[in-house]
Amino acid sequence: MKKARWLQTPLGTAYLVDGPAVRAKHVDFIGGGHHWVYSWLPAGQIWIERSTNQEQRLLLAHELVEVLAMKYLKVDYDRGHEIANGVEKSLRGLSVLAGARSGRSGARSALRRKTGLIAAQGVFLRHLSARYPKGHHRARKALARRLGALATGK
Repeated sequence: MKKARWLQTPLGTAYLVDGPAVRAKHVDFIGGGHHWVYSWLPAGQIWIERSTNQEQRLLLAHELVEVLAMKYLKVDYDRGHEIANGVEKSLRGLSVLAGARSGRSGARSALRRKTGLIAAQGVFLRHLSARYPKGHHRARKALARRLGALATGK
């Protein structure tokens, strides 16, 4: 099955994959995944189904938030997925607005990618703050730093 290296993130390398080809071997693969969920996926890799540029970015944001929640907040997949879904839903709202303002839905811009990740950081922190007690303050700060690193490319 073919995969193409797409982005390097602090949490691993993101690859674009042919979704139907992956599902031919692993029927449970939907949209994207990582080794915290799929034991057959190599550690340090995040697979994103090849799609439109905007959809790929949203799927990557979902997978990154899921990994961060599972790895650093020590939540199980169901809770990590719930957190990631909340963030993705908020980002989808932001993406629709950004596309409407610019008049371009598929623009490939490093600035837009960084802006989206910065927005993801804020949305994610608001989501965590609403769901977790203050005892998770350090975990929230660590997640903010990691998302900030993604946004700035450091």
